[in-house]
Amino acid sequence: MESIISFHDKKFNTKRTNLFLKSTGCVNGGNCIFCEYWKNSDTYSECIDFNKHVIDQIPNNKGIIEIAPSASIFELPQENINYFFITLSMMQYELFVTECHWYYRNLVSNFKNYFDFIPTRMKIGIETFNNTLRAKLGKNFIITVSEFLKYNDSATMLVGVVHQTINDVLEDIKICSENLAYSEFTLIDTNNKDLIDQNVYDWFIEEGRFIADQHPNIKVWLDVKEYATDKKGEVDETL
Repeated sequence: MESIISFHDKKFNTKRTNLFLKSTGCVNGGNCIFCEYWKNSDTYSECIDFNKHVIDQIPNNKGIIEIAPSASIFELPQENINYFFITLSMMQYELFVTECHWYYRNLVSNFKNYFDFIPTRMKIGIETFNNTLRAKLGKNFIITVSEFLKYNDSATMLVGVVHQTINDVLEDIKICSENLAYSEFTLIDTNNKDLIDQNVYDWFIEEGRFIADQHPNIKVWLDVKEYATDKKGEVDETL
C-alpha cells in the first residue's frame, strides 16, 4: 500500500489525501487479534525519517487530509507531529482527520485545540459498542455511549471479524447514527481467513453502499487498501 494516496471521497464530494505513517509502538501491545500494524520494528529515528519523507510529499490540495497512523496519532514521534503542523498550516486543506486508542481519550480535546487553524476530527478506535465482542477482539475496556461522548464524538468500527454477527453490526450502526457526529465502518483487512466471519463480511460488501447512503454521519470503507478501486485498478471513490 502506498504511504500517501489522494482520491475522490464520494461521501463528502471532495478531494481526500491519506497519509500512512509509522507509530513507534501501540499502547495495546499487539493484543488486538485483527491488527498487524504493531509488528513494525523500525527504530524511533527510522520512524521519524520515514514519516518526514511522506509529509514532504503532501500535495497542496483542498478538501480532507488524514493521518492514518500504524497505531495512535499520539504514538507518532513528536518531531513528526510538529513538522506536520507546520506543513499543514501552509496549505489549503479544510479538514484534518486522524485516530487514536480509547486509552488516549483525555488528550483528544487538547490535540484538537493545538490544530486551531483547521477543523480537526479525532476518531477513537473502539471497533464496537458491544463490550463483550470488543473483549474477544483484544480490546478489553468497557464503555457506554454516554461515557464515550464525554470525550469525543467520532469513532471507527470494525466489520466482518470473527465472533461478530450481522445484528451486532446493525446495532452499532443504530447507535452511531443516532448518537455520534461521525463514524466509520471498515471491513476487516487481513490475510488470515480465521479472523473473518465470511457471512458478515459478504453481507457488508452487498449492503455497505446502502448503509452509507442512508446515514449522512456514517462513512463506509469496503477496501481499506484499494479504496474501492475500479476494475481498471484506478482509485475511484469511497462510500
